[in-house]
Amino acid sequence: MPHSSGGGSHGGGYHSSSSSSSYHSSGGGSHGGGYTSPYVSKTPYSGAKKYVYYNRINGHRSYYYYKGDPQKNGSLSSAILGGLVLSLLAGFIIYIILFASIFIPQKITPAKDTEIYIEDQVGVISDKDRLYNSMKAFQDKTGITPGIQIVDEEKWENYADLETYALSEYMRLFDDEKHWLFVISYPRDYANSEFVNWEWEGMAGDYIGPAVNSDSESKFTKIIHKHLLRTEPGEVGKEMAAAFDEYTGVVFEKQISFGGIVFSIIVVVIYLAMLYKLIEDAVIGQRIKSAVMISNKARELACEYCGGIYVEGTVTKCPNCGALIPYKKKEDDKKASK
Repeated sequence: MPHSSGGGSHGGGYHSSSSSSSYHSSGGGSHGGGYTSPYVSKTPYSGAKKYVYYNRINGHRSYYYYKGDPQKNGSLSSAILGGLVLSLLAGFIIYIILFASIFIPQKITPAKDTEIYIEDQVGVISDKDRLYNSMKAFQDKTGITPGIQIVDEEKWENYADLETYALSEYMRLFDDEKHWLFVISYPRDYANSEFVNWEWEGMAGDYIGPAVNSDSESKFTKIIHKHLLRTEPGEVGKEMAAAFDEYTGVVFEKQISFGGIVFSIIVVVIYLAMLYKLIEDAVIGQRIKSAVMISNKARELACEYCGGIYVEGTVTKCPNCGALIPYKKKEDDKKASK
């Protein structure tokens, strides 16, 4: 079905294409807004037991809280697999977004009917050959067959608006989706008017997409409107030829969607945050397996040789310097604490 590629009027500005490309987020949100029990935490929670873990390199201690069997806390291989799946998924999403964000125009296969249509019912095209040559150059470059119809404003007074009339004319004139019709409404008595209230509307077939996307349609809309505003009474053909010349020169420029780039950056940030959390959970999960369960009342003691701190009853050697921890009877401990 043909669609409006944009249009405007002398006193009302212009409007862009009714066919716009956008990014749609499919699927629901994540349900990861909380931990499932049991889980490893650095802060106490109901029913959790306290554990101490000593770093194997520097002996520094860390406290964790866990409710359950530490040996069933998950494996490192599962975390690696999860990270790999997450990386592949993020990479795929970014690829799709960037692929959709970069538009490389390509010439389409022309329609069977390649005759360039020019009809002037008002008499405002003084140099039809120049206009034809400009439209032909556009057709040769893009494969799109353009058409221009200049009509008296009374011609479409029984239609809801000029866009509706332009769609009707497209369907009447062409039996494919590879044409681009521009209907310009001009008052028949323009020569006697101080202000010529013209209007125009573009109607594009849906199969011109490989050569012209919605952003490119909007670009042409701005170009046409700019030239029509410069039009001297009765010289519509001259300015439309100039508009085609200008657009043909830039129609095949590559286009990059800024919104797509920004969205890709957001995906990368989310991915890195999720990957960091996955790695952190995996590291803590492995630590809890080699951690020692302790009482909430367990004391921190200082090594007699290096001054390093350890938790009583959890090690036989200082985790900081490796020195043997001398055995003390409970009575001695009680005396030492008094």
